[in-house]
Amino acid sequence: QEPSDGASFYIGESVRFKALVQVSEDTDILDLSHQWSSGEQTVCEPESVLEDGFAFCEWEFPTTGSHTMTVSVSGSSYGVAQATIEVQIGENEAPTITILSPQVDELYASDELIVFEALVTDVEEPTENLLIDVSSNIDGDLEIDGYASSSGEYSAGTSLTSGQHLITMVVEDSYGKTDQDTVTFRVYDHGPPSADGVSISPASPITSDTLVATATGWQDNDNSPELYR
Repeated sequence: QEPSDGASFYIGESVRFKALVQVSEDTDILDLSHQWSSGEQTVCEPESVLEDGFAFCEWEFPTTGSHTMTVSVSGSSYGVAQATIEVQIGENEAPTITILSPQVDELYASDELIVFEALVTDVEEPTENLLIDVSSNIDGDLEIDGYASSSGEYSAGTSLTSGQHLITMVVEDSYGKTDQDTVTFRVYDHGPPSADGVSISPASPITSDTLVATATGWQDNDNSPELYR
């Protein structure tokens, strides 16, 4: 009964086959078993036919092309009945993902919410079916995985510990195909500013000289203005 003869699917897609077994009134349907095969390979081992007469099998085809699926129904006191259909299996193209945010070499504080944004696409299926996972080489799985919107957009936020982070975002489709994109940026802890050194001019002053102090290498992660006292 399902799927229809000639139906199309993709490699990695689980195909559910359904058959209806019909018997005469004097036959106990529970005495019958069903087995499914594709070519020379048995893909679903023998099982009893259900009381309502239905028989099911699920299978993922590993190669492209035309494949036959045959269901065989038999019993100890009966012969063998068979039915065969053909399905078409195509190659599943992997989805794509592009990180939109954060940007390379951006700077964030460790107590700051960092927003991760990406755009995903897929040829075979709606982008709402695409699962995105985000991980860091320092913090591991960020536990902000989720599905893209109907327009292919993904957005989630979290904070990270300090350090130089390599972020990997992976998109996976319903059939197990994946793609990934990466970005690096730095996360810092709040702290006092620093300077490489201070020079005094003139180098050998006398009591009447006005001293001028010049600091070099001022650095402050919070972008505070340069100020000395």
